[in-house]
Amino acid sequence: MVTLEPRMSPAEMVDQLNGSSNPLLALRRIKNAIVGARNKKNLFLSLGILPRLVEFLSAAHYSTEIKTETAILLASFSNGNTLPVVDDEMLAALLHMLSSSDARSVDASTRALKSIFDSPSVSRDIVFKTNCIPHLVSHLSNVDLPEAHIHHLSIKTHIVQTVASVIARVATTTQAQVLLAHAGVIPKLVNLLDVACTLKTQEAAIDALGCLCRDNAMLAKDIVTCATSSGELPVAAALRLLRVKRPTTRLMAAACLTNFVKTDALPPQNQEDVILVVLPTLIDLFREPKPTVSLHISSSNGTSVPDTNSHNTLTTASSEWALVQERAPLIFASLVSESEKLQKAAMEGDAILKLGSVILGSDKKDVEPLSSSTKSKSSKRSGSRSAGVRRSSSGANIAAKDYISSGDRMCKSQHVDRVREAALVAVAAACSLMEECRRQVIDAKLLPAIVLYLRNPNVGIRAAACQCTHSLSRSVKTLRTSLVDADFSPMKTTLIENGGVERLVEMVWTTDVAIQLNAIWALKNLLYKADSSIKKRVMQGLTWDGLDRLVWHQEIGVQEQALNLMRNLASDRELDIDELFSGFGRDKLLLLMEAKLIPQNHDEILTQALTLLRNLAGGVGSERHKASIMSSDAILRSVLRLMVHPKRDIRGQAIWVVLNLTWRDDTGSVQRVAQLAMLGFDEALRNAMNDSDIEVRETAKKAMALFTSDASSVNNPTAENAAASSPFGSMIEHLGVDGAGRGW
Repeated sequence: MVTLEPRMSPAEMVDQLNGSSNPLLALRRIKNAIVGARNKKNLFLSLGILPRLVEFLSAAHYSTEIKTETAILLASFSNGNTLPVVDDEMLAALLHMLSSSDARSVDASTRALKSIFDSPSVSRDIVFKTNCIPHLVSHLSNVDLPEAHIHHLSIKTHIVQTVASVIARVATTTQAQVLLAHAGVIPKLVNLLDVACTLKTQEAAIDALGCLCRDNAMLAKDIVTCATSSGELPVAAALRLLRVKRPTTRLMAAACLTNFVKTDALPPQNQEDVILVVLPTLIDLFREPKPTVSLHISSSNGTSVPDTNSHNTLTTASSEWALVQERAPLIFASLVSESEKLQKAAMEGDAILKLGSVILGSDKKDVEPLSSSTKSKSSKRSGSRSAGVRRSSSGANIAAKDYISSGDRMCKSQHVDRVREAALVAVAAACSLMEECRRQVIDAKLLPAIVLYLRNPNVGIRAAACQCTHSLSRSVKTLRTSLVDADFSPMKTTLIENGGVERLVEMVWTTDVAIQLNAIWALKNLLYKADSSIKKRVMQGLTWDGLDRLVWHQEIGVQEQALNLMRNLASDRELDIDELFSGFGRDKLLLLMEAKLIPQNHDEILTQALTLLRNLAGGVGSERHKASIMSSDAILRSVLRLMVHPKRDIRGQAIWVVLNLTWRDDTGSVQRVAQLAMLGFDEALRNAMNDSDIEVRETAKKAMALFTSDASSVNNPTAENAAASSPFGSMIEHLGVDGAGRGW
């Protein structure tokens, strides 16, 4: 007759663990109790089990078996969780276990380290302060054991895979990457790419190699020239892995190849070929079908039992699918962010449309939908911008019992948030350079969702939505139509009515340069297309003396944004330009322009100063403002020199200043043309008509026509006309509509 042990509560198990002279039984009971039960893990952690586990690992008198069971338990606790406390003592003890001769002990410690280092908040410093790196590297050797030791072979193979994964997780800084490389990990990892190794081993190796060369050109070049024992190079191995069926393997291979591309580690003749394979692979991974998983799990005695949490928990298979969903858009964003050619190719491959379905949650097969609460709130918005905000399911005030009952649901909710954040980042990257791509974002009806996500309680989603807004706002057309239609103006009103101006002004004078810079940036955006009353309110708080201090700030970024703010103050109306001349001071303003337009200045300063000057010269009926500019020989000579600046953006802006100064709509235009001709502007314009950039050439032709007797063919250079052909390409998109033509 079998006698069943009475069922113990978690509290009783922890008491047994703390008081038992033989803790091995208690460790195994707790291990069996938490298998597949995230809620129980959280409960055990809340009962203060961690200090006792650290004691088992650290104290020398505990057996290897106890340490192994403890490491297994820690791996389980940290799998999918962030442990409440991860101290150096725990990590040092786990790292020390790497030197054990017991394979099961090493396997348990590496699994625990892998799970713990999954959390980006855990410090990796202890790894490089102890003497564990040689032991870590020693476990990367190829496994070659007799068939009789098949179980031992399985453990050894798993150790190799897990150690490679640990290396991927600790190679987060350049210093860490270099230290690992000096320890000899590169040739060992490359050798694990051999076709003789298991697919999961190759996957772990390519992941580690990709992390080692992230933003590290030197190591990337070392990796691509290192071959496996069979002579295969890593690039060839990665391309081979792109063709396998397993999604996570394709993801890791694509990530590694992307890092090769970003660091220019590939020969020029191979780079484009690699990109043409990687890009469609990543786009396909956006919509990778969710795997069909078993609705049963294994119990502690090995039997199959129904998984009552199967609708909420992410099994191993679906966890890997979740990883693909979360990471593929981010790798894609890294690949295309700086290339117009790749952004166009991505658009033609329907990347934006596929990302849109992820953001909108329209395809339930491939992405978790918005929560029902969000949908119901969104459907009731009716123009209300405060509605439709999804409340976080992980709020700090949630009751303990509610937390335990909803832990798995919260895990999936966090996954959904990470997927949406990644998709928003990818959309921002995909439309950052090309108007055609921005148009596809608008056509995909993504803008209302992006605006909604600006108010999401998840900070990552809000930041990603801001990136999308930044990319879209580079377009004159989008700024003038779609973004305005998305109700950005009322957001300004809300900010003003709730004391936002005063708070931003306070932050302008903080000692934290990052906060200061963003506060000025926010005020600048607030002033964009604002009416005179808003401009006066901002300047009452900031003051003209304060603005004068900012334009001479030691940080170039602060100077740049302060000049940009002045540019927005002087846009659109003669009254606003009058206010700038009066408030800042005419003589002081001209001296500022003279200083900022010196060609030796930073390009960012030159661009903003020229655009401000362009606004000052382009006000409707601003004869006296143009006369003030014409009175400064230093300003005019600087503009003349900047017409041949190496950067086309600056050349183009300088020519627009000339165009605004000479436009024939007042009595002084003929005199100004004559004065500029005496300085050599006509000759400079003739040369600019042969510029390598088509937009610069066309603008120079318009300006040159004003120096001749027949200017009838020149259209009025309004913002509308300037925007129609997107003058100077990405330059105007970067500057915004306020710098696009006469009167702005």
